[in-house]
Amino acid sequence: QSAFRSGIDIEVYLLDPVVRALEMPRVNLLIADDVGLGKTIETGMLLKALEQRGQAERVLLITPAGLTAQWKEELHNKFGLSEFRIYGENFQIEEEREWGMYKHVIGSIDRFKDENHLEKLLRADNWDLVIFDEAHRLSRRQYGLKFDASQRFQLANYLRPKTKAMVLLSATPHQGKQDKFQSLLMLLNPDRKEEIQTLALNPEILSEMMIRNNKSDVTDLEGNFIFKGKTTRAIRVAQDEAMREFDESLQSYLRKGYLTASEMGQAGYAIGFVMTVYRKLAASSAIAINKALNNRKLRLLQEAESVAANDISDHDERYVGEAEEKQLEALQGKEFFEGELEQLDILIAESEEVLKHDPKLQKFLNELMPSILASHKSEKVLIFTEYRSTQDYLKQALEQQFGVGSVDLINGSMKHQDRKFAIRNFESGGQFLISTEAGGEGINLQDKCHIMVNYDLPWNPMRLVQRIGRLYRYGQKHRVIVFNLYSPESMDDQIMELMHERIEQVVGDLSSVSGEFN
Repeated sequence: QSAFRSGIDIEVYLLDPVVRALEMPRVNLLIADDVGLGKTIETGMLLKALEQRGQAERVLLITPAGLTAQWKEELHNKFGLSEFRIYGENFQIEEEREWGMYKHVIGSIDRFKDENHLEKLLRADNWDLVIFDEAHRLSRRQYGLKFDASQRFQLANYLRPKTKAMVLLSATPHQGKQDKFQSLLMLLNPDRKEEIQTLALNPEILSEMMIRNNKSDVTDLEGNFIFKGKTTRAIRVAQDEAMREFDESLQSYLRKGYLTASEMGQAGYAIGFVMTVYRKLAASSAIAINKALNNRKLRLLQEAESVAANDISDHDERYVGEAEEKQLEALQGKEFFEGELEQLDILIAESEEVLKHDPKLQKFLNELMPSILASHKSEKVLIFTEYRSTQDYLKQALEQQFGVGSVDLINGSMKHQDRKFAIRNFESGGQFLISTEAGGEGINLQDKCHIMVNYDLPWNPMRLVQRIGRLYRYGQKHRVIVFNLYSPESMDDQIMELMHERIEQVVGDLSSVSGEFN
């Protein structure tokens, strides 16, 4: 109890990582509690316990860029851990010896991975403990015998020999790709590489390295379940004739694009990328794919030069949607295949027919919303989409029906202060908050909202878990209701198949750690 400032509740499950860490000869632990169970609180308690043992004199905490200030505030407010300073904001380093002045450091993962900042960081003395928040961002893919490591993974790898202890925090450490998950475990225990590579034969090592509490299991001191649970409902959107025609034409266009890409080998990568993004945009909204196709036609007519495109392979997956939309604008103005311009004309005309009576938007506005608001007209609703174009489309439609000022937006391009203002507005006078994947990072809305609509589905099921975690988290007093809009007999089916494949991989690898995966 002494670890906390007044007014903070301690639940029994929050002690699990602390107890486990103190039993370990060296603290190398993956804390993978379900989204919203309080990993910040667990981390603060762990730091306090290690501090009392003299094992946390030099601590480096690496977080996503948008969360550095939030971590600093919470560690100060809840635990009196007030020595933490944010690298690049509260202090700069010019000379190596200056590191001695800063023993509790918070830094942004994307700042530290940059070559200049990385060089400075690696000149610091060794750390007692290095902590990575949102550790699933430390990705490394395996291709045959070779590894393709992101800059974020390389940062962690460079820091591994410079610390006695490492703690990784992630509610979704396994994203459905076994090689990426195994790489995370190898960061914690490089000496156990061979056992980790044969995880199916050695499932017991997972429970030695990883701890996970699940919302459906945690109870208070009296044995009462803390969470009220969640209900997920699939809202099926039936295709009308216009939607069916457009879907068939788009699939034909994509097949030609993919065929051209495969024939060109490495040079066809850009075409394959575009085709995949078009599939996702079409599954998101009629307006998103319509805008993309119109932009493509315009570039062909102008024979526009290719703009230097930024590499998005190192993006956190939640930022990829917004990055993809920008990337499409960077494409050269040459046909991918003969007759592409004619096909674009047909597709644009057909997508405009869909927009005249968009079945998905009609289902959302005229059926789903009235049913949500039937018993409580001012019910607050959080809406998720992956793309900015879909976000703007929904804002316009909702404001036409519910009035200007009823909708707030948050997305990845907004400044931290603007996001905070939009959230404050939503929680006080607003009714609808539309968030992109990137905009939703680190937002906690459990106090005022318990209803979520996923207007589109991410390709990665763990991102769906992260979305739901914005509402279904510690402090939520209601049952959380989640609505997933889904159109069978369309490209949504392919996305669902991909999600199921990834879920099966997660279940196979993690069933030994937590009953939820059975």
